[in-house]
Amino acid sequence: MAKIIGLTGGSGSGKSALAGFWRELGGHIIDADAVYHRLLMENRDMVSELAAAFPLAAQNNAVDRRILGKIVFQDGDALERLGDITHKYVIRSIQKEIAGRRRARVLIVEAIYLIESGLGRLCGLTIAVTAPYGERLSRVMARDGLDEEAARLRLSRQKPDEFYIQNCDKVIRNHQGERELLQQAETIWEETLS
Repeated sequence: MAKIIGLTGGSGSGKSALAGFWRELGGHIIDADAVYHRLLMENRDMVSELAAAFPLAAQNNAVDRRILGKIVFQDGDALERLGDITHKYVIRSIQKEIAGRRRARVLIVEAIYLIESGLGRLCGLTIAVTAPYGERLSRVMARDGLDEEAARLRLSRQKPDEFYIQNCDKVIRNHQGERELLQQAETIWEETLS
């Protein structure tokens, strides 16, 4: 039976770098954000719910992610409503993937909303990645092509590091660069498999 690790933290904290490192060591990554994007293309029920809740983002039986993003990152209530709709579909899809990969040695569920969505309850170990705000801001701007104002707005809608620290089993502090991050990741990997 696979060991399931939940990996979380704010945007730009270094979750994806960590997940990539664990993939190289043999872990199978389930990226909740990628699952959500796939469901936007494939799951008619979820798209219908989103279209009803966010009609400005609904176009031709689909949801425009850019418009939806602008709506939810400017309004905390809208972001919460988005989660209320999408989390159940994402969790269901990830549960199916976990069930289909029981023979894997280690499954890593990477999700920014791991705790809030309930995905963390599927995991035997939850790990938060934290990083200084300025580094996160720079990474989000570069990765997502956002100006500083839009990136700050996005980060302002996310939980602070203290939330992740209080709600996860372990914390990896990505404060001293990739080398230090990967050393911490290797230690946790070895502990998890021992």
